[in-house]
Amino acid sequence: VARDSCSAVDRPWGVVSASWSPDSTLCAVGFHDAVWLCHTGAQWPPTGWERPQRLGTAHTDSISTLRFSPCGTLLAVGSWDCGVSIVSSPSWNVTAKLDNVHEEMNTTLCWRPDATQLALGSADGSVSLVMVEMNVQTQEHRVVLVGKKILHSDGITSMAWSPDGSRLALGADDTSVIIVSTVTWEPIAKVEDDGIRA
Repeated sequence: VARDSCSAVDRPWGVVSASWSPDSTLCAVGFHDAVWLCHTGAQWPPTGWERPQRLGTAHTDSISTLRFSPCGTLLAVGSWDCGVSIVSSPSWNVTAKLDNVHEEMNTTLCWRPDATQLALGSADGSVSLVMVEMNVQTQEHRVVLVGKKILHSDGITSMAWSPDGSRLALGADDTSVIIVSTVTWEPIAKVEDDGIRA
C-alpha cells in the first residue's frame, strides 16, 4: 500500500471530492479551495506519488464536486458558485466554464457514458443537463446548458447514468431515489423507504 501523502501543502480544509482517471494513473482531489492532480504513474499499486499539480478552476467559491470523463481527458469541476468548469489534458488548464447552472450550489455531477453530456445536481433538488462540445481546431471546449428540472424536494446527493445512457438515477436528502428517462426527462420510477413506485 502506498503511504506517501498526496498533499503538497498543509490543507486548511478537508477533501470534498476525489476521482480516478479511467487508466488509474491520475487521481484528482478536490479541496474547498483548490483541485490537486496526483500522478501515480503506470505502475499499480504505486510505489509513491509524484509531486501533485495544482489546477486552476476559474471558480469564485469552494469546490464541491469533481469527476473525470469516461475517456479520462477531461475533468469536470462543480462549485458552490453554482458554476461548472472543464479542465482538459494534457495541460490540465480550464478550457470551458459555465456560470449559474443552478440557483444553489452544485452538490454532485456525473458524465454520460459517451462523455458528451454532464448531469449536475443541486442543493435545491434540481438537476441540470449540459452539453460538452469541443472545437477540433482550437481544442477548446464549450459547455451549453440544455435544460434544468426540479425532481427532489431536498438537495441531490448522488447521481449515476445507466451504462447505455438512457436513464439517470438521482438520490437526495429527501431519502428517495428517482429514476429519470434521459429521452423524456420524466421520472419513470421512485424508490422510497417503503418500496418502489412506478
